[in-house]
Amino acid sequence: MRAWIRHNEKGEQVFFALYAQHHDESTRYMNIALPLPSSQLTAILKPFNKQSDFLLKSKCSKGSTGDEGLYLHTPFITLKLPMEESFHMKPETENSLTAFHQMKLFGITFLTIQYHIDSESYPS
Repeated sequence: MRAWIRHNEKGEQVFFALYAQHHDESTRYMNIALPLPSSQLTAILKPFNKQSDFLLKSKCSKGSTGDEGLYLHTPFITLKLPMEESFHMKPETENSLTAFHQMKLFGITFLTIQYHIDSESYPS
């Protein structure tokens, strides 16, 4: 398990998530847990390889029996949400990549973020 903590320009924490993975007989899934007040949002993403880039999606074609999806966990119940999430990552150089992150609610996009990640900008 790994944690990702993001800070803004003032050094204030603006994002916190825990990352893990699990697998069944044929698929390895990526799990992302985001803490919320008295609950947790969990995204379970399924990988799709496409030539030289990589795609993680929380929703597959109709009739899919995989674990992928977005879930709200409370002390009383776990609900699968009517949301979709995708991360499309593509290497740019040996030390950098671009990523396109999109979330939808009832099929309507409400969040789109484009990243450029450079491994040289982080201490090893």
